Amino acid sequence: RELRETLRQYKALTDTAHDFIFVIDGELRVMFVNKYGAEIFGKSPEELTGKPMRDLFPPQNAERMTGNIREIFNTGEAKYIESQVGFPPGIRWLDTRLIPMKNEKDEIYAVLGVSRDISDRKNSEEARRRSEEKYHMILEKAGEGIFVYNREEIIIDVNQRGCEMSGFSREELIGLNPLETAPPETRDDMRKKIQQIFEKKNVTFELQQYRKDGALRQI
Repeated sequence: RELRETLRQYKALTDTAHDFIFVIDGELRVMFVNKYGAEIFGKSPEELTGKPMRDLFPPQNAERMTGNIREIFNTGEAKYIESQVGFPPGIRWLDTRLIPMKNEKDEIYAVLGVSRDISDRKNSEEARRRSEEKYHMILEKAGEGIFVYNREEIIIDVNQRGCEMSGFSREELIGLNPLETAPPETRDDMRKKIQQIFEKKNVTFELQQYRKDGALRQI
């Protein structure tokens, strides 16, 4: 009776939530799932209640997910997980919090799960990672020395050819202000030209800088 009342309260609280909320019992069956979670499967909460978790997911997902639930029963500790999960509409990234539910005897009788769809964030992160990989590949394959500056005129990236031209290692160049390696009489003009890059986007100019060995170079 108390369990039915608890599940009724969960339903009232979670039916309008935009998270996938579920409760799994000790036999790894669905005790409760909210409306949003059931809709991902194209089902109603009533159709999923009592179903074994293993029957709801692809085998590779089911094995991992049931293992996580068993771990909560065994350890009694909550757990946070980010993972890809296969659903009828397709694969989604979820962040999931699994929390043990205990009775008055402090015994775990179920596991509460709250999953949020983070697919958009994960896809954006992956797109950014691929973009950065492509950027670094272009940077390193370039035959010219490439130096990347921020608005404070500090070097934040450089390719191998730039290191060879300057005689400095990448570690020595990152964080360096290029004005420090320019002849004193050229620094004001060089500062103006660097600022023009941010204002005009595409600027061509010549400048002088000292290599690490003291040799003056024209670039």
